[in-house]
Amino acid sequence: MALAQPSRIKVGKEHRLVMLDDCRAAAISLVVGYHVLFLAYGRMTFTRSALAILTDSGTMMFVILAGFMLQWHSARFVFRDFLWQKVKTVLCPYAVATFLLIFLRELRDGEALSWRLLLNWAKALPNGGAGEHLWFIPMLAIFFFLAPVFLKVSRRRWHLPASLMLILPFALGRGRYYEIWKNTLFFLPFFLLGMAMAVHVTTVQARLRQLWLWSLGLAFCVSVALVFFPEQEWLQTIGRMVFCFMILALAARFSEWLHQTWIGLALNGLSTYSYGIYLYHNSLIGQVFAPCHQRWLSGFGEGWQILALVFMTALCLTILALALMFGRAVLKALRVRSTRVIIGC
Repeated sequence: MALAQPSRIKVGKEHRLVMLDDCRAAAISLVVGYHVLFLAYGRMTFTRSALAILTDSGTMMFVILAGFMLQWHSARFVFRDFLWQKVKTVLCPYAVATFLLIFLRELRDGEALSWRLLLNWAKALPNGGAGEHLWFIPMLAIFFFLAPVFLKVSRRRWHLPASLMLILPFALGRGRYYEIWKNTLFFLPFFLLGMAMAVHVTTVQARLRQLWLWSLGLAFCVSVALVFFPEQEWLQTIGRMVFCFMILALAARFSEWLHQTWIGLALNGLSTYSYGIYLYHNSLIGQVFAPCHQRWLSGFGEGWQILALVFMTALCLTILALALMFGRAVLKALRVRSTRVIIGC
């Protein structure tokens, strides 16, 4: 039986996989949900480990997508152009967000106009020190600089060595947010996995469509295991991998149908603004949602806590998407040629 061709949509002069938009939207939703979860983490007992690993899989999904996109555009890869593009669309918005977050922190402490502002900004850039969630960008920068090496290796028989590198996540474990190099080694196999998926995209997407029910079953089994064995790091790593498999399989199976409904519009919006949401969501959670949860929701039981966290995640995503949409409109009115350089979208 012939394998189905991956569904694409036209964007400007290019075509891209519909599935990628859905995976990107799911990834940013999970990342925001992961940080919202900390508001009630200490008050949850039965489900907190499974929910934490499920939502933390959003980070792994972003790494897989980054590797996929590198390989997907490798036919016209020029390192200088690639690096300059990443500086403009990834590192510049990160630098702007880092400066704003440090400025607001210094403003609160009454030192916003001090020379230490620039010093703290320079110190924060290499390690994501302006926010606990920003470590991910310096790690991505390492992958960007190593892109020529990855692409050269991918042209050889590299699947077995890449598969053996899956030992790294189990041997090292997930690093803390300031352990950039440990996290780089932890996520490296999944970056290479994303590249391999792009090489065999037609086969991979067809197989994922067939296995979506299996992915749900595996995710359920892993969730149950995490409830009873929440502290096992190897099980947490397997959980992240299984949840990513589930997201990919569901996106492959249902993305074409979803994009015929209003849900597809919402997924496209989340995908478009995902990087800007990533840069600023933790501040919104800390400044707005944390006080609200502490005042009105902290006394509820676990079931109600989960419902409240889902609602707050959706509200956080909506607020940030609308704010970024408004910010992009303002920048365009000011004749800014590329809003992605400033706000990431």
